[in-house]
Amino acid sequence: MARLDRLASVRLVAQMGAAIGREFAYALLRAVSRLADSELEAALTRLVASELVFQRGMPPNALYIFKHALVQDAAHSSLLRSSRQQLHAQIADALETHFPELMDSQPGNVGKTTAGVAVLRALRMKGHTTVIALKATGTSAVGEMAIYQDFGAAQVFDCVDFGLPTTYPSGRQGIGDVFGDALDFCFSLSAEALVVECGGDLFGANVPEFLTCLKARRPDLKIILVAADALGAIGAKGVLAEIGLAISLIIGPCTDTPVLRERTEALCGIPAINLAHGRKEGTQSHLSGVAALE
Repeated sequence: MARLDRLASVRLVAQMGAAIGREFAYALLRAVSRLADSELEAALTRLVASELVFQRGMPPNALYIFKHALVQDAAHSSLLRSSRQQLHAQIADALETHFPELMDSQPGNVGKTTAGVAVLRALRMKGHTTVIALKATGTSAVGEMAIYQDFGAAQVFDCVDFGLPTTYPSGRQGIGDVFGDALDFCFSLSAEALVVECGGDLFGANVPEFLTCLKARRPDLKIILVAADALGAIGAKGVLAEIGLAISLIIGPCTDTPVLRERTEALCGIPAINLAHGRKEGTQSHLSGVAALE
């Protein structure tokens, strides 16, 4: 963050890029930014020269990548919440209005946080005013937690809040007690729903242990699986069945095309949708049904 502070002229551009993601395209940044093209390109040149961001290609087809996720988090977390909310709204509007092909060409980027936020939005649209989000396993990311807040989560927690490092080995002694304490705390809060982001490897990061703890406290779970392919989805279905859990909906790269989506549904016997084509496939209505508590 100190290096960004010393680059005041490019700070805003770094913040806008961080709000878009670890990677951000010049064309999308230009659509969101109010800077003149010459100012934007000069700021990006300085940002690349600082070695905080790498560049591929040249404007208007350039792609920029933050050197490390921590740099992106630092730039993103330096934004005021009101500014973050406004930026995320502008980015979503720009994607839907001007760059639908960008969403179509990168559907594999639709992952756990995207699914979690979609469920959060569905709950909010159904009138749930107090929703808590928990990033239960995986790498801690301040930017992703902020996105949950920006889309209306009353509170957001991750593994660090309950005494776990951002990464920890499978089979860690006493992990069940830690997960139990985290879930008991979240369920003790006054809220209408809890959205839990868990993964991304069913066999790693103590995910089975966490899901077992969760099922013991809430047996009527609604589970959305993010799967790379149909075979992976089938495998996950089996693993979850051993825990006594059933998948409600499948998303992810296994739904990248209509053929892949239909194959996934046929093999797994579970509804599958592509979040990158939400308006075409009725994503919001599907998610509203899965997320409904009543």
